[in-house]
Amino acid sequence: MKVHRVIAAAWLAVAFLAAASAEAFAGAEYGWKGSSYVKDEEKGYEIKFGGRIFMDWTGVNADDELKSAYPNITDGTEFRNLRLFSEGKIYKIVEYKVQLDFLYETTALKDVWIGLLKVPVVGGIRVGQQKEVFGLEELTSSKRITFMERALTQAFVPGRNIGVLVGRELDNKKATVKAGVFRNSGDTVKYEGNKYNFTGRVTVAPVHDDDEGRLVHLGAAATYRAAEENSAGTKVLRYRVRPDNHLSPYFVDTGSFEAESAVHVGGEVAAVFGPASLQGEYMAVATDAPEVGDPGFSAFYVYGSYFITGEHRGYKAGEMDTPQPKSTFDGEGGWGAWELAARFDMVDLSDADIEGGEEQNITAGLNWYLNRYTRLMLNYVYADVEDVGAAHQLLARFQVEF
Repeated sequence: MKVHRVIAAAWLAVAFLAAASAEAFAGAEYGWKGSSYVKDEEKGYEIKFGGRIFMDWTGVNADDELKSAYPNITDGTEFRNLRLFSEGKIYKIVEYKVQLDFLYETTALKDVWIGLLKVPVVGGIRVGQQKEVFGLEELTSSKRITFMERALTQAFVPGRNIGVLVGRELDNKKATVKAGVFRNSGDTVKYEGNKYNFTGRVTVAPVHDDDEGRLVHLGAAATYRAAEENSAGTKVLRYRVRPDNHLSPYFVDTGSFEAESAVHVGGEVAAVFGPASLQGEYMAVATDAPEVGDPGFSAFYVYGSYFITGEHRGYKAGEMDTPQPKSTFDGEGGWGAWELAARFDMVDLSDADIEGGEEQNITAGLNWYLNRYTRLMLNYVYADVEDVGAAHQLLARFQVEF
């Protein structure tokens, strides 16, 4: 283990021990709710320490045509997530989060930001490494998403970058307005250059009754992406996505092409009717790339889920949340929550002079929530790449928060 990992692990170990001995904080409340916490409402602080483990298993059966095009298709196993985090509030006005991922050659920094709350007019400000506000499924934590992997719309989602985000929640968190300026830092949390991206999102939930399990969510987002210069000094863009399987190669890929910029737009909708729910998104990209004919790309998904044990999906301020199981699997009669789900998603990366490919996937999922913080997932994905071939993929995940 490299020195930086030892330091990170030691720091977090100290943090966990501090939370475990919270009685040392006079007058503080302490405990565990999916993560350890210490808080004192009178003094205005709250500190959380926790993490997650995702262990994935994958089996793939591809036809000869797809194997010929992608010879590195294989079965596999991986720790999809192995993260530790700390987050909290200081004197009711300052918030922070640091989240480390230990699955890379160098430890990746995911969320690393500092924020101010209750800022006049704008509501709140966050500065640092964070998700750009684009895409309902992207902004829903991987701990909360319905399927093991997000849909093919991920080809156009910016993900995490360094930037400044401002925004607020309205009407008792039934609406949100957020916007920010970012630079392409990725997991390296470093950017050298002079390009900026601008991203904004608005959401509204005209129907939201969590007690009754009723929700209608609508949202729209847009982002302007400045093309980055490659090692040859040429400004380029690139779009690609895996077939709802993180261990798979990219079946569709535009490759790098010369461009000035791109604009992404997205629309989102979700509805919850007790144990049944629907969710979908559509995204489109318009590029300023005259050398290759200014291509445009698109993707969408739609899916439904149903809790056969009667629970309903949660919702909080423009993001979907974990259901609360009506019972806990405890070996004494409780069986937790069981969810069935099905999804259709499509991406088209071919237009003008770009032949990135077109793919359509069908996914069936079964989720077993042993409790609110432990989940077993089983996904079957049929991936069909136009004019290339198809693959049957079986995926399983063991997930825990702590």
